[in-house]
Amino acid sequence: SEGFGEAQLTYDSATRQLEYYVSYDGVAPIRIDLHGPAGPAETAGAILAIPLSGSPISGAATLTPEQADMLLAGKLYVDMHSQAYADGEVRGQIQKQ
Repeated sequence: SEGFGEAQLTYDSATRQLEYYVSYDGVAPIRIDLHGPAGPAETAGAILAIPLSGSPISGAATLTPEQADMLLAGKLYVDMHSQAYADGEVRGQIQKQ
């Protein structure tokens, strides 16, 4: 695939609020989700949908305590699905910076 995507996430542990900024190019996503729990070489089901719009997409979501634990353990990833790659075209493991 020629698709490219980037996600910048900010997490507030006091409120469990996750702010996201997702940009993409070379792909026509039909769905963008957070998946987990899974490490970099693993796959998992979707746990949170990011509302789809043109690039860039920004917004916020409140995580459940379980989702917050997965995030802090490095067990979540962003997956961008397209018509051509329904199982996921662009994937990025979320890592603490």
